[in-house]
Amino acid sequence: MTARIFMVALLVGFLAMPCFAAEEQLSIRLVEATSDEKADAEGLKDIVAILKKNLAYSNYRLLASCTIALPFADEIETRVLGDYTVKLSGPRDNLSVSIFRGNKRALKTTISLQVDKPFMLGGLPGQTGKLILVFLVN
Repeated sequence: MTARIFMVALLVGFLAMPCFAAEEQLSIRLVEATSDEKADAEGLKDIVAILKKNLAYSNYRLLASCTIALPFADEIETRVLGDYTVKLSGPRDNLSVSIFRGNKRALKTTISLQVDKPFMLGGLPGQTGKLILVFLVN
């Protein structure tokens, strides 16, 4: 009887707890923006309209992608996307981003990411167009 009362009290206490937000996920996609009609927007369906609205290219090709839990487990989070290495540090609203190709730094900047709002960094040369990194927090 005492065990049942304890379990009911525990359940009521658990249900009364405030809801905590689910862990945020940061996706990073390496995209080639191109006029090549052979480009396939597979893996970009959720952002292709935004890409087309903001960039002067008609087609987009996903080259690589990764997903990282936020906040980062380590002080500096490193991911390899194709020929590029992306190093990230800090909170998502003041995120330091360094992009390397081999040992050469191609870009270093600080960005602020908002939930469900893609952030694009780009202008790197691609095979048939320009390379863009698209950051999206869900």
